[in-house]
Formats: sequence, structure tokens, C-alpha cells
Amino acid sequence: MKFYISTPPARAVAFEDFKQTRGLNLNRIYLENKEILASKKKQFADLARRINQLKTDIDKTCLEAERKKNERLNMGKQYLIYLLLLLNFFNYI
Repeated sequence: MKFYISTPPARAVAFEDFKQTRGLNLNRIYLENKEILASKKKQFADLARRINQLKTDIDKTCLEAERKKNERLNMGKQYLIYLLLLLNFFNYI
């Protein structure tokens, strides 16, 4: 009686067999997780864009507030100078 040792199937054939049997469920789970990951990445990218836009808006608002503050300070200084000039004028009369 002779026993023949069978050779293992080719790698590609073995992989196809695996995908149709034990790997079927694993592949399904992998594909589902891949879709979930892509969805989460898109959500995070959208959120990051929104946060960056809000930051830009905040920065613009801060700059505008600073500009208005400086404008008011300069107006106050100009008003004070005007008052001093008037007082000097009336003191000389």
C-alpha cells in the first residue's frame, strides 16, 4: 500500500477557499468596519473644518474689537487735546 503526500493548494486557491469558508464572516466584518471608519473620518474632517472656520471668525471679531477700541481711545485723546486747547484759549482771553 502506497501513501501519497498531497501537495498543498496554490496560495491563490487556498485564499479563495478561505474567503468562501472561514474568512467569509471575517471579510464581512472587515468591510463593515472599513465603511464605519470612512464615515467617522468624514465626520471628523467636517468637524475640523467647522472648528477652523469658527476660529477664523473669532480671530476676525477680536481684530475688529481691538480696532474699535483703539479708535475710541484715539477719539478720546483727540477730544482731550481739543478740550485743553479750548481751556488754554479761554485762559488767554
